[in-house]
Amino acid sequence: MEFCRFIFSSFWVWLGFAILVSMVGGGIIELVKACKRNRKVTGYRVGQRWKLDVENASADDVQHAFIAVTCAPDGETKPEGEENR
Repeated sequence: MEFCRFIFSSFWVWLGFAILVSMVGGGIIELVKACKRNRKVTGYRVGQRWKLDVENASADDVQHAFIAVTCAPDGETKPEGEENR
């Protein structure tokens, strides 16, 4: 209770506390973003070849993405003449 009373005792103390909390909160958010890996694998077909763009992904992620883009939803490979619909 005394802490709240001190914080709201003056406009400048309140403003300083609000700035301090926002800076610490922003720093924590940036730290979490730096530790979190944003994995992105994009696959598309160019002619008869598949092109995979990989960004911060592991080999296992790439393998799963390749299987997903080259196989039908039921797990069977698509025939050569069939296009993606």
